[in-house]
Amino acid sequence: MPAFAQAANELKLTDLQNLLLTAEPNGRGLLWRLRFNGKEPRWPREDFAHRVGELLPDHVLLDDAMSLEFWGLTFRVRSDTFVQTNYRQMLVLYETALAMLGDVAGQRVLDLYAGIGTISVAVARNSSGVTAIEENPNAIQLGRLNARINSARIEYLPGKVEQALRQVRLGQHAAAILDPPRAGCEPAALAEVLRLGPERVVYISCEPSTHARDLISLVRGGYRVRRAAIVDMFPQTYHIESVALMERG
Repeated sequence: MPAFAQAANELKLTDLQNLLLTAEPNGRGLLWRLRFNGKEPRWPREDFAHRVGELLPDHVLLDDAMSLEFWGLTFRVRSDTFVQTNYRQMLVLYETALAMLGDVAGQRVLDLYAGIGTISVAVARNSSGVTAIEENPNAIQLGRLNARINSARIEYLPGKVEQALRQVRLGQHAAAILDPPRAGCEPAALAEVLRLGPERVVYISCEPSTHARDLISLVRGGYRVRRAAIVDMFPQTYHIESVALMERG
């Protein structure tokens, strides 16, 4: 935003690399964080925030965490963790994925690449519990907090998906949700999913090429694509999220 750029120029923050900015759904609260090239230097944080605040009097600057609310659920979000930035389309994406997941009453569900638990919490309230796997320690901390805030039955397993899945026993989970980063799943992670063999797999992806690659691996492992959908996350751009439901056999 121009106000942040102006404040950075006035304070001569020459080593600034980028700005991470997340807006609350109502647009008033702005969660911000600056990233610098190399080691973060000593810089006048309070002076910077004051200058931006003067330029944006209708906004509230947040440098720690903010709340995200949907479907009667409340989540804490920080700038060092990931959350979908298009709030409206995020809800469309989650509705699409949960519709594909179907009825999970009395069943446990795996949530791989779980982040701060937005999907895990939504699934947990209609299931017997969720096993969430995430490697980012900041996301795990917030995910566990979000589970407590929403009284959700979620167990976090820290670590890379392909490693943490080795702790999961056969027959514990009826379904799995995969929502990996743009690079997709590691082959070892897909091998672990195939070993566990949940009846249903819902795979969410922000990169069609890696999505197709991983779906082929799952098909070769005995799954079939039953449904697929695309969500236009950023209209007027090429960015989409694709969702596929796969069933075993």
